[in-house]
Amino acid sequence: MLVLAQDALNAIEVQLLAASGLLFLFISRRERLTRKVKRPNLNLVIYPLGEPAPPLAFNHIWPQAKPLQNRTFDPCKWFCLMDYLQRSDEWIPKLGFGTSNLKGKEAEGAVEFALDVGYRHFDTASAYKNEQDIGPVLSRTEVSRERLFITTKVWGTDLSRDRFLPSVEESLRNLQLDYVDLLLIHWPHQEVPLEEALEQLQEAQHRQYARLIGVSNFTIKLLEETRRLGAPIVCNQFEYHPFLDQRKLRKASRDMGLFVTAYSPIAQGMVGDEPEVQDIAATHKVRPTQVALRWLVQQEEVVAIPKSAKLRRIRENFDVFNFSLSPEEMERISALRVRGLRLIDPKFAPQWD
Repeated sequence: MLVLAQDALNAIEVQLLAASGLLFLFISRRERLTRKVKRPNLNLVIYPLGEPAPPLAFNHIWPQAKPLQNRTFDPCKWFCLMDYLQRSDEWIPKLGFGTSNLKGKEAEGAVEFALDVGYRHFDTASAYKNEQDIGPVLSRTEVSRERLFITTKVWGTDLSRDRFLPSVEESLRNLQLDYVDLLLIHWPHQEVPLEEALEQLQEAQHRQYARLIGVSNFTIKLLEETRRLGAPIVCNQFEYHPFLDQRKLRKASRDMGLFVTAYSPIAQGMVGDEPEVQDIAATHKVRPTQVALRWLVQQEEVVAIPKSAKLRRIRENFDVFNFSLSPEEMERISALRVRGLRLIDPKFAPQWD
């Protein structure tokens, strides 16, 4: 099978024709009137008639094969150059859009542009104070709700029995959503027993406020306690970039069946100044930040959520699935972990592994 690389800013027309037991997808380009974009790279895709094409070759999600009559639609509802992982019935884009420190019109504009580029995974939190800015964008987008993957988090001081569910309900009101796809405990809190916080997290899922649940900034010790308590979490989100050695925590997370979401994945832009990364980027004719993101999403069970308010960076960060790193290049980047650079380390943080 050939992979179809589609610029997500384009609307396309698809005509399906049955011939000799195969479906042929012929793609014709029609640019949106609102934006001038470069000509996309379009290839022919062939798969057996009547069979859903499985998620292979970057794990694309393809629709059930069925005839369409010159139908115009959003390409990211059907296919988009993106890698996915799966939990239960949920498909999770391995590249998301982080929103920390984005507020007001800046947050609104960044999320709106990210949707145009092709992002479908968005990460926010009650502590970011931007859910009310993101919600209106999500409510008016033409992208259907089932094609979006939305994560939010409950702050440490809201983990108690009397504050947890009201905090989640407020987040849903601000986001203008009936549910989020993933709900996380943002930080563990010393004054709230972990068992109580996890009970409330599971109650939120039971009330269908969240389809999946997880944790953020949990150490190996906290993960082991979470497993002992039997909470069905699927994710541990923590700081992860080439300059920080997270091998032990990543392995512990994977051993529990969790995927990792990497925040600060480009070390707040510092990877762009690293000569080793610059050299690899020159080889692939991409930017160093794209190499760092590719290094993350090329690892099994790792999701990256870069953040930017700059439109050019938002687009560049998304464009990391049209090249791959060799094992030698992956190891060269991994070797940068000796720096031990931790960027997020508040006073209330747990004792890191």
